[in-house]
Amino acid sequence: NTRFVEMKVGAVWQSIQRLNATDSFKPNPGKLCDWCSFQAWCPSFGGNPDEARALGETLRIERRAAREAAGTIADLDQPLPFADGRFSLNGDDGRGITLAGIAAALAAPDQTIIATLGDGSYMFCNPAACHHASAMHKAPLLTILCNNARWDAVHRSTTAIYPEGYAALGNGPSPLSDLSPIPAFESYVEASGGVGIRVTEPAELAAAIRRGLEIVRTERRQVLLNVICE
Repeated sequence: NTRFVEMKVGAVWQSIQRLNATDSFKPNPGKLCDWCSFQAWCPSFGGNPDEARALGETLRIERRAAREAAGTIADLDQPLPFADGRFSLNGDDGRGITLAGIAAALAAPDQTIIATLGDGSYMFCNPAACHHASAMHKAPLLTILCNNARWDAVHRSTTAIYPEGYAALGNGPSPLSDLSPIPAFESYVEASGGVGIRVTEPAELAAAIRRGLEIVRTERRQVLLNVICE
């Protein structure tokens, strides 16, 4: 249950903080190191962890200053840690539409909120419940779904770690990353009173976005564009 997950994550984080405070957080080299973007600060690759700490503190100061300048996340025109009033979240755990979308629509009802995410992330965020919540709380937004019928994060990770393996040498998606047969995602939003638009041709996309924005702004209804990418 969620309480167990919360306790486990809290315990892991406390352990990390304790080990870091005693400077005993030792690197554990392995095959995944080939995929790691922190090698520049890792002792196993000649990096200096102190530089990472200094960089982290600098980022914390900048973000704190940005939040104080903005006052609230609802003031999306003010400088935030991300450029142009936009903010980004990793959608792999389902936050793409829930936090970045519905919460922003609630926080800034006078703003037009656009959430973009892939089909795998969309499936992870329990879309039926999310669209229901959007309708319940009167928080319409435009969701642009990039649909390539696979969980590309799994495919990329697998081929990066095993560049000469079965997945990399095959002609299709790697095992467990293929989402076919893909659902008609536009129907999810329609079930909660929204508008679903299926886009199959690149030339149709601009008009579909304009239509979606108009519906969100004038009719105050949520819209999902199911953009077929492959």
